[in-house]
Order: sequence, then C-alpha cells, then structure tokens
Amino acid sequence: MRAAVDHLQTVDYVAAGRIGVLGVCAGGGYAVTAAMTDHAAGSLWHTTELHSRVRSAEKLVVVEGGTHMDFYDVPEYVKRAVEEATPFFEENLAG
Repeated sequence: MRAAVDHLQTVDYVAAGRIGVLGVCAGGGYAVTAAMTDHAAGSLWHTTELHSRVRSAEKLVVVEGGTHMDFYDVPEYVKRAVEEATPFFEENLAG
C-alpha cells in the first residue's frame, strides 16, 4: 500500500493530501497500519481522526446475504458494498 500511495503522490491529477484507502478483511488492517506508519502524507493525523470516528460511528453497513469471501469477487455483493462506501469517499476525499 505504501508503494501505491508513493506512486499516487507523483501523479499530476491526484491531490496528494487527499488520498484515501479502503481495505476488505486483511486489507482493512493493512490500510489502517499503512495510515498509522506512513508519516510522509500527514497520516498520523488521519489515523487519529479515524480512531475518533470509529469510537462514535454513526453508521454500520451490513450487506445481508453475503459471506466473507463474497465481498472479494461476487459482483452482487461487491457492488452493494461499493455503493455504500462511495458517498463517504466522495464527501471526504473529493477535491
């Protein structure tokens, strides 16, 4: 993930300070760990912000019917999960 963020920060049309990451299963853990340990892009602040939001979460999304593995490659479940996550990213990361 760090290599991907490093690359994105060099792309002209990417706002380096507004890069977000989303992970499923182990990727979720990797995403948080990357944010906690990557100090190049102000990630520690974002990690602190993330933790404060998690403690007071306003919305928990449960996509009924899907099993753990379905969220990797079963279009029905992937689509529903992405539809739930997209508004958050648009609101918080859109430039």
